This record gives sequence, C-alpha cells and structure tokens, in this order.
Amino acid sequence: MFLKRLELQGFKSFPDKIALDFTQGLTAIVGPNGSGKSNISDAIRWVLGEQSVKHLRGSKMEDVIFAGTQARKPLGFAEVSLTLDNSDKQMDIAFSEVTVTRRVFRSGESEYFINKAACRLKDVHEMFMDTGLGRDGYSIVGQGKIDEILSSKSEDRRHIFEEAAGISKYKYRKQEAERKLISTQDNLTRLFDIISELEGQIGPLKQQSDKAKRFLDLRERLKVLEVNLSVSNIERLRESLEEIGRDAKTAGGQLEEVKQLLDAMDAEIARLYEESNAADEGAATLREEISADEGRVSMHANEINIFQNTIGHNIQTQERLGEEIKEIKRTIEENMREITFKEEDIAELKEAAGAKQAEIDSASVAFGQVEQEVHQKEAAAKELREELAGATTSVSELRASLSNTAALRGTYTSRLEELAQEIQKHREAAASHKKREQALSDEAAACQDELDGCEKELSELCVKRQELVNRQKKMAAACQEHQSALRVKSDKARMLGELEREGYQKGVRAVMQEKSLASLDIHGPLSKLIAVEQAYALAIETALGNALQNIVTGTEEDAKAAIAFLKKNRLGRVTFLPVSSVRGRKFEYRLEGEPGYIGIGADLVQADGQYRNILSSLLGALVVVDGIDNAITLARKYSYRFRIVTLEGDVLNAGGSMSGGYAGKRSGILSRQNEIQQLTQEAEELQKRIKEEQVRLSALETELSTLTAAENEARDRQEAQRGALIRLAAEHRHAGELAAAGEQEAVELERSAGQIRIRMSEMQQQSGAKEQELAALEENTAALEHRLQALLADGEEAASRREAAADGLNRMKMELLDTNKNIEIEQERLNTMRAQITYDTTQIDSKQKQITEFDDKNEDLNSDIAFKQQQMEEIREEIDQKKARLEALVGQKKSVQEQVLEKQSLMKDKREQLLLLQQEYGRIENKKEKAELEIDAIINRLWEEYSLTVTTAMEYKTDIGSAAKAQKEINQLKSEIASLGNINIDAIEEYKRVSERYEFLSTQREDLTQAKDSLEKIIREMQGLMKTIFSEQFKVINLYFMETFRELFGGGSATLRLSDPSDVLESGVEIDVQPPGKKLQNLMLLSGGEKALCAIAILFAIIKTRPAPFCIFDEIEAALDDVNVYRFADYLKKINDKTQFIVVTHRHGTMEAADRLYGVTMQQKGVSRLIELNIDELEQARQQ
Repeated sequence: MFLKRLELQGFKSFPDKIALDFTQGLTAIVGPNGSGKSNISDAIRWVLGEQSVKHLRGSKMEDVIFAGTQARKPLGFAEVSLTLDNSDKQMDIAFSEVTVTRRVFRSGESEYFINKAACRLKDVHEMFMDTGLGRDGYSIVGQGKIDEILSSKSEDRRHIFEEAAGISKYKYRKQEAERKLISTQDNLTRLFDIISELEGQIGPLKQQSDKAKRFLDLRERLKVLEVNLSVSNIERLRESLEEIGRDAKTAGGQLEEVKQLLDAMDAEIARLYEESNAADEGAATLREEISADEGRVSMHANEINIFQNTIGHNIQTQERLGEEIKEIKRTIEENMREITFKEEDIAELKEAAGAKQAEIDSASVAFGQVEQEVHQKEAAAKELREELAGATTSVSELRASLSNTAALRGTYTSRLEELAQEIQKHREAAASHKKREQALSDEAAACQDELDGCEKELSELCVKRQELVNRQKKMAAACQEHQSALRVKSDKARMLGELEREGYQKGVRAVMQEKSLASLDIHGPLSKLIAVEQAYALAIETALGNALQNIVTGTEEDAKAAIAFLKKNRLGRVTFLPVSSVRGRKFEYRLEGEPGYIGIGADLVQADGQYRNILSSLLGALVVVDGIDNAITLARKYSYRFRIVTLEGDVLNAGGSMSGGYAGKRSGILSRQNEIQQLTQEAEELQKRIKEEQVRLSALETELSTLTAAENEARDRQEAQRGALIRLAAEHRHAGELAAAGEQEAVELERSAGQIRIRMSEMQQQSGAKEQELAALEENTAALEHRLQALLADGEEAASRREAAADGLNRMKMELLDTNKNIEIEQERLNTMRAQITYDTTQIDSKQKQITEFDDKNEDLNSDIAFKQQQMEEIREEIDQKKARLEALVGQKKSVQEQVLEKQSLMKDKREQLLLLQQEYGRIENKKEKAELEIDAIINRLWEEYSLTVTTAMEYKTDIGSAAKAQKEINQLKSEIASLGNINIDAIEEYKRVSERYEFLSTQREDLTQAKDSLEKIIREMQGLMKTIFSEQFKVINLYFMETFRELFGGGSATLRLSDPSDVLESGVEIDVQPPGKKLQNLMLLSGGEKALCAIAILFAIIKTRPAPFCIFDEIEAALDDVNVYRFADYLKKINDKTQFIVVTHRHGTMEAADRLYGVTMQQKGVSRLIELNIDELEQARQQ
C-alpha cells in the first residue's frame, strides 16, 4: 500500500485546486521559507483525522480555510482528498484504491468521505488503526516534533511504540470493553438499587392487594343485596303507580265533565257578549250616522248663507255697471259735439291752404325770370375765369416750381441735417446696442451663477430631504420595534396575570370570586396586600410559603362566614387572618452590624398600616441575610433561636434545621407580581416613548413637508433662471444684430446725403430762367382780373334780386306746410274721438251683457237655495228615525248584560267545584310524581354506584328474603367494609406489576452479572495478548534501534528499556545512548544534531519493525550537518522498498536522493503554487 495522490483546494495557502502524484520512491517537496511547503504535510495530517488545532499550527479549525489576500477573496471551505493504493489489501477494505476526503466549512461543519461515501471520523480512525497512519501514528513527523521523542517524559513517548508494536487496536478494544464494563457496573448498581426498592414495596403492596380483594368480595355481596333491594322497591313503586293511575283516571273524568259544562257556559256568555257587542256596534254606527247627518244639515245651511251672500253681491255689481253705462253715454255725447267743431276747423284750414298755393305759383314765375338773367352773367364770368385760371395756373406753376425748388432745397438742406442726425443716432444706437450686448452678457453670467446656486441649493435640499426620509424610516422602524416590544410585554404581563390567578388555591379563588360574600369585610389574599422589592422577593416568598395565599378579613365573624361557604361547597381549606384578632410579636435581638444582616422580614415589606400586626405575626421574628455562610454564622452565634432566610431562599429554622436548593427565577407569587409591575411600568414607558416618537415623527413629517415646499420653490426658481438665461441669450443675440444693423444703416445714410448735395447744385442753375417767364405771365393775369371784376359787379346785383325772390317763395311754401300740418293734426284728433265713441259703445254692450248674466246667476242660486232647504228637511226626518232605533239598541244591550250576570253567578259555583277536583287530581299527581322520583332515584343510584340499568339489574335478581332482613345485612356489610379502612384498589394491579418487574429485573441482574464477568475475562485476555505482543515487538524495535544507531552515528551504542518492566502495558520507555568516542550519558547532554539523529534512528527502527505505507518528514533533518544529511538520505533510499517517503526539506543531500521533486512558490503574496520536477527526466536531459 502506498500514497498515490493528494488533492487540495482552499486549504491554508492553496486556494486553487492542486494535485500531487506520488511514486513508491522518495519524493521531496522544496521551496523557500513561508512558501507553504509544510501546509502539504498539514493537509495529509488533517485528512487522516487530526483534531488538534495546535498540531495544525492554528488557533481554530477555520484557520485551515484560505483566508484571502488583498487580491483574492477568502473561500468558504477547505477540502483535502488522499488516495491510497490498497491492491495488497493491507487495509481491511474491499477496494483496491481508497480515497479519503475531509471537508470543512467556515460555519464550522465538517464532512468525511471514504470513496465518496459519507462516513464518520471514527470510521477513518478505525480504518488506519495499526497501519502506522492516523492520529497516533508515526508516519507524519512535523517541524520541531522530532526532538520531542527524546525531550518528553518516558510515559508520553510510549504511544508511538504502542502504534509500532501493533497493539493500538487491542488497546482501543480494551478501552471499549472497559467503558462497557463501567456502563454494565453502573447498570448493575442501578438494578440493585431498584430491586432493593422493589423488595421494600412488595410486602406492603401484598397486604394492600389482599385487603383490596377482600373489599371487592364484600362490595360484590353488597352490590347483589342492594341491587335486589332496589329492584324490589322499583316493582313495589310501579304497582303503587298503577293504583294511583286508576284514581287519577276517575278524578280526571269528573274534572273533564265540569270543564265541559264550564266550556258550554263560557260559549253562552261569549254569545251574549257578541250580541251585546253587536248592539254596541249598531248603536255606535247610528250615532256616527246621526252625527254625519247633523253635519250635512249644518253644511247645507252654510251653503245657503253663501248663496244668499253671492246674490247680494251680484245685485250690487249690477247697480255699479248701470252707473258706468250712464257715464259712458254722457262721454259719447260730448265727443260727438267736439267732432262737429273739429270738422268746421279742418274746412277753414283747407281753404287757407288753397289761397296760399296760388300765391306760391305767381312768385315761382317771377323767380324764374331773375334766375335766367343770373345764369347769363355767370356764363360770361365763367369764360373770363377760365382764361384767368389758365394764366394764373401758369403763374402758379412757375411760382410753385420756384417754390418747390426752394422748398426742395430747404427740404434737401433739412434732409441733410436729418441724415446727419440719423447717422449720429444710428451710430449712438449701435454703441448702445453694443453696451446692451455687454450688459446682457454680464446679466447672463449673473443669471448662470444664480442658476448654479439654485442647483446647489436644490442638491443640498434633496440630500437633506433624503436624510430626513432616512431618519423618518429609522424612527418609524424604531417606533414599530417599540410597539412590538410593547405587545410582547403586554402579552407577557397578561400571561403572568393569568398564571398568578391560576396559582391560587381553589378555595382562595372561590372566596374571592363568590358574589354572595361581597357583603363580608374580605380584604383579599396576603400576596395582594403587600409589596416587596425584587431583591427581597425570593426571601420573603420562601419565608411566607403558603401563607401568601392566606385571606385577610376584617373580623373573625367574616372569616367564620367564609369558612362556612367553603364547607358547604366542599371547596377545600383556606387559612384566614382577621385584622381584629391577629397580634404581632416583637423581635428581642439587635442584629445591626452583624455580617450580612439586611433586616427583619416585616420591615422589608410595604403594606397598609392596618396589616402591620399580621406582618409582624408572620415575619416579625424572621431575619434576612445576604448569604448562607453569614446565615450559618449568625444562627450559631445566637444558638439557633430564630428563623433566618437568605436572599437566595435558603432557610435556617429555629432549632437548627435547614432547607434550600435551587429556586426557579421569579417562580413565586411575589416575583410574578413584581415582574407584572415591572412589565407594566416598562409597557407604560414604551407607550410614552412611542407617543414621543410619534410626536417626533409628526414633526419630521412637518419638517419634510416644509423641506419639500422649499425644494419645490428652489425648482421653480431654477426653472425661472433657466428661462431668464434663455431670454438673455436671445436678447444678447438680438442686440448684436441691432448693433450691426445700425452701423450698416449709418453707411447707407451717408451715401444718400452725398446724392442730395449733387441734386441741390443742379436745382440752383434752373431757378433763374423760371423767374423771367413768371414776370410776363403776371402782367397778362392782371388785365384779365380787371375785366372779370366789372362783370362780377353786374352779376352780383342780379344775384341779389334772385335771392330776394327766392326768400319770398320759400316763406310762402313754409306757411303752406304749416297749414297742411295743422289739417293733419286736427284730422288725427277727429279720428281718435270717433274711435273712442266706437269703444265706448262696445263697453256699454259688454256691461249690459254682464248685468243680464248676473240676473241668470241669481236665479240659479235661488233655485239651489230652495233645493238645499228641501234636503235639510229630509235629513232631519232621517235623524229622528235613527234616534228611535238607537234607543231600541240600548234597551237590548241592557237585557243582554242582565243575562250575562246570571250566567256568571252560575259559573262561579262550577269553578269552585272544578278547583276542588283539580286539588284532588293534583294530590294524586304528586303521589305519582313522588313514586316516579323514587324510581328514578333508585335507577340513578344503580347506575352511579354499579353502572346498571333496570334491565341489567334484573339479571342479579335472587331471593333475598324480607326487605328488613336484606337491609340489616347491607348495614353489616357496609360496617365490615368501613372497618377495612383506606382501600387501594390499584394495589392489586400495582402488586402484580411490581412483582413482574421484580422478576424481570432479577433476570436482568443475572444477565448483567454474566456480561460483567465476560467483559472482565475479555479485558484480562486482551491485557495478556497486548503484554505479549508489546514485549516481543519492543525487543525487535530495540534491536533495530541499536543497529540503526550504529549505522547513522558510525559506531557507538544505544538501547531502549522499560522504566518499569513489571508493568509492561503502562511503563514508560527510556532511551540510553552512547555516541562513538563518548561515555554513556543523559539525552539532555547531547547536541541538537545528535538528538535529532538519535530520534531519526528511533523512527527508522520503528519503520523497519512495522513499516508504514508512507511517511511524511517535515524538515526533520534541518539540525543535521551535511555529512549526516547524506547518511540520512542514503538510509531513506535503503529502506524505501517497503515504505514510501515524502520529505519536506531545504537540504541538498536530501534533494539529490529524491526520485521526484515538487517545488512550492509564492509568486503572489499569500497564494502558494506547485511546480513538479521529475529527477530522472532532468538527469536524462543533462546527459544529452
């Protein structure tokens, strides 16, 4: 068997998965210090089941997991797999190749696998036992461990020799047998105790069982007698019930006859009542009808009065209409006379209009003649004017031309001045626009700064708002957490309250809950009337004990009444403490200054003053101290004369007895009360904190709202600044464009001014010629004007005559128009008067018609009055008839009432008879009910005492003689049963069960005794075998040690010996060495190299005695010089035919002897890398 492969992943400095393949030769692992070489030997030790973190060079098991570096994260697990070639079946396992895997997680969980099948650590240990591998093996020797073989005690180095001797598995089995033996011995001890206890129980249980059997026999005889007596009584009572039934039937018949007669009389009275009710209903109907008829008469009378009033009103209206007709006729006559006068005025006006028209015609002819003369003169003047106009036009044109030229020069001059001003204005405007452009740039920069400030402010507000939101969430979470804590504490307080109520005795609860005792002066349980600090609660609880449930009352009479209530309801016993009778006691000793003294129990309890005597009675002589040691000292000092209790509840009673032990935390009534009070206070505090947090939450929400408003305002200002910035950019661009346009306009205006100056020079030359032509035209114009003035003078005289004629003609036309207008007005008035006459005539006809209509209405109303009066007479006759019928009905009702009274008198006698019969029937029914109750009581007693029905009880029926004799025998049986005393029916089964258990355990005791003897025999045999094997193998190891020592040291001598040869299995191993050329000396006097070489010699001797499949040496030759290193390497090569060696080394001699080299480097800090070098391949390459 040899090691074929080792795989690591996440183990110490190897984060990546690596694999090392091994051959049967010598393999060396090399590398600089700190590169992680030794981690490979640690990995092999760890996968073989090493549990000591110290041996793995760590402080906890998680240290074997890659912890990470600055560049790489830590891993969550470490895994190592070791593959062995088991083709020689050295390990007792069916596989030719065995892979052992161990995995550990950072959480602390571990897993073990054998050939990928999950297993236990114990399975791994047992598989490698006696192979030299494993936790106690000699196959792995790490740094600094080689000299421990020599420097440790002789007893401590023994385990390596036991492993080499091959007795580890026997020792392990011996230890298992010893553990089983101890367990068997413990079981036997327990069995002896149990059997001894059962032997003490069997005797009393047998007596109780015999008494119970006697009781069952007597009870069975009593059952037969009582059942038969009950059956006999049931039969007797049933016969009595039959007789009672016959009597009840007779009485019932008589009762039924009287009831039928009464029912008939009831029916007759009911009929009479119905007849009386019918008369009442008829009378009521007649009264209603009479009342209704009288109402109709009254209604008709009212209607007649209304009709008469209407007739009177109509007559008054007719008189008024007649007067109105007379007035209208007088108006018509006046209008007719006025019409005649108007017609005469109109005729006179028409005659005047005709005369005026003739005058107008004559004046029109004269006006025509003058008009013709004026037209002729105007035509001549017109011709002169046209000629003058032509001349004048030419003069005007020349003057206008000259004026225009002068004006144009003036205009050009003004235009030049204007152009100069405009040029100046445009240049100034351009400069202004440039200044505006610069100002806008500055304003835009300021706006940008303000915008940046807004954005910064907005950012700060957002951060602050987020902080407030986070605070709000945290506060809300804290509030919710406090609310949860409040619910937990409230629920716990409620639960403790329920436990407190349930903790009281049944009698105490009954007295406190009984309403009928409310009138008594009951104060309550003592626990409810006192208060104790939590520090003293356990001591006071222990001292008072059940007295905490004592009920305090006002007087002895109150306590007496409560005790009577408990007795009556069988609610148990309760102790009462009447305030009026309980007296306290005074403590006679002064203990101030005593070690541990706290106080007198009564002084440590708070209560109302009226309970001071009760507390003094119960706790006045109780001393409370801090601990049991001080309590014992104090009790001894005062000769155990008073009771002492400690804060932990330990009690030293007067007289010297003690009680104590573990007391559950807050398990008593006072502790629960204190805890409830504390929970209530904490709940109130939490409630207060929740309210405060809610207030703060509300304030935060307000602040958050304010902040949100400020944030919105900042956003509005930000948007405003952005808009202003855009506007300023547009205005800046526009100002630039305006400045450029102003410069361009100034240039254009200067060009126009130059053109105007050229035009003014040309116009100066044309003005001289036009002035000469103007002078000639002005002379011709003056002559024409003189001729025109003469002609115009003649024309004006003719025009004056025409205007005078026209004025006279127009005046006459106006007068004619006034006359015609007056004619029209008078004609209109005439037409209006005629229309009024027509309307008045129509009104007379209408009012005359209304008078006729009122006559017709009055006639109809008189007819209605006569009809209503006739109806009133008819209704009065009906009323008289109905009153007569009403009197008849009243008489009929009186007769019926007399008959009812007569019938009721007769029924009274019959009811008295019925009452006597019912009383008799009731007595019979009571007798029947009493008999039935007795039967039911007997049946219930049969069921309650014997679980028998009447039918099943009949099966017990037998001849018991007379009832008196049977009752006497029953009384004797009951006396005999009572004389037996307390009966334990379960003792029969308990005796049977205990007897069977006693027999079973006795058998078990014999089996365990045999097992104990067998285990002791196995242990003795194992010890003999181990002693033989160890002695033989120790001799062999000693021989090989001497041989190996001489070979490694080049001479000298060395031996191994037992420090106590008489105790081969426990003796230590001593080492005696004598290096060449030196005397025999103590190991401690050897040099470091000599010690190391001596330890290596022991290892090699062990390996030669019992070769391990492989050995791992971690720098064990580090202390050797070069010569000894080569000896060490040569010896490895010498013995590696049976053992595979893997060496972690720095020494060249060892490297040169290796068949395969593995290099370990740490190119990246904290991460180990593996490099494989095949020596044979390197040698071949070197030779080539």
